[in-house]
Formats: sequence, C-alpha cells, structure tokens
Amino acid sequence: MHGNGDVRTLGAGRPGGGAQAGRTRPRVAGDSSEQGDPPPWTASVEGRDLDSGESFIMTCTPDDRREDIYVTRDSGPAIPADLDPIAAARTYLPLLVAEVRRRRGACRDL
Repeated sequence: MHGNGDVRTLGAGRPGGGAQAGRTRPRVAGDSSEQGDPPPWTASVEGRDLDSGESFIMTCTPDDRREDIYVTRDSGPAIPADLDPIAAARTYLPLLVAEVRRRRGACRDL
C-alpha cells in the first residue's frame, strides 16, 4: 500500500535500513487520528463498568452517542486489556499529535 500513502516502510532508503527496516507505520498519524468518530472513546467492560451485556467501546459522550464498537478475537470478545488501550489511544492520540506539532514548531523558531 505504499503507493496510496497509507503506510511506508521504516528504514527504507537508508544504508543498512537501520534496526527498524521492514516495519511499517501510518504515513501521517495526525491524519488518521482525524478520521472516524471523534474522541472521547470509553471502554465499557461487562462486570466492571456494566452489569450485563457485552463489553464494547463507546464512542463520543453519553449525550452524543455514536455507534458502539465491539472488538473480537478469533476465540471470542476482546478482554479489558485490549479494549482499554484502544479507547485510550483514540482519545489521546489527537492531543499527542498536536503536542508534537507544537514542539516541532517551537524548535523551528529557535
């Protein structure tokens, strides 16, 4: 998928490729963080956050609900250790990207 800009290979074009040669990452994390339902996302786990029903990720706020996201593995529903970081990443990634961009801009001003 290198041609459409979705991913690029780390270490490509460098002599020896470095320790990360062959690994891929999103081309621009900031662009992908602006797609999809906006934050916050919250993991709702059966037995921890709700009494019955399946565990899921609630998108947006309780007052502005979007479609819930159900995450599964081949063996069944995802566990809290999977759901919590997915929800947290979607919630905090835009803040992290904004901070990196702010600091890069501050470095250029020096």
